[in-house]
Amino acid sequence: MLRIPVAWNIRCSDMDLSRYSRLTRMVVRSLALLSSRPGAVATNSRKAVEVHQGLGYADRDYEIIPGGFDTGRYRPDPEARAAVRAELGAADDDVLVGWIGRDDPMKDLPCLAAAFNRAAASNPRLRLVLAGSGLGPDDPAINLFQDNASRCSFLGPRRDVERILAGLDAFALSSRSEGLPNVVGEAMAAELPCAVTDAGDTARLVGDTGRVAPVGDAEALGDALASLAALPADERAALGRAARQRIIDRYSIQAMVDAYAALYRRLAGR
Repeated sequence: MLRIPVAWNIRCSDMDLSRYSRLTRMVVRSLALLSSRPGAVATNSRKAVEVHQGLGYADRDYEIIPGGFDTGRYRPDPEARAAVRAELGAADDDVLVGWIGRDDPMKDLPCLAAAFNRAAASNPRLRLVLAGSGLGPDDPAINLFQDNASRCSFLGPRRDVERILAGLDAFALSSRSEGLPNVVGEAMAAELPCAVTDAGDTARLVGDTGRVAPVGDAEALGDALASLAALPADERAALGRAARQRIIDRYSIQAMVDAYAALYRRLAGR
């Protein structure tokens, strides 16, 4: 009988399961019971291994393969920058901070809103640009930002993320749970310094090219945003260039592809 090897892939880390359905919690428990059976379990972060073993996953070898990022698609683009900022009505000296995701408990939008309120109080030129599912101008989640609604742009779902990133000056991540967040790597590839929470391997991804706050700490994240916004434009741009170089050096698509190819060859016995 032909036995086809099976590989699992874990893409998240410390999710607060109390915020999700009973079915989701049941699936997590079931997978923990079955976790010794796959031929391989791959994940994009070290934190995910630690968290899932805490959930009862088997003590086994895990393949840690960080994500890779398309530095051709996500890159600085002066023409797109000018066009996006014009569409948003942003002045040359406005500091645009972006957040791209979906309205989901693990993304912790209340933390982002409180952090932005704190940072905005110290910098009248700071603005927030939000895009993603549940973040259009008519969605309930925007009520979280009512204290500074005039300084926020709610774009909803977009297919031109690389274009939006090109128009920004910095990027924020407020998540409670991540593996290795794609959106942060994409922002870094677009030469944006990032203010992030220490979810999953996000801090490892950012390194010394941005600012890191504890998960759920809106004051610390607000201070991180304020710190990036207060930098002179040339210093902030230099930090962004360092972020892109970090992606090029450590998180290339080719390195990710090579790692998965080696894993699949091993499973196939080749």
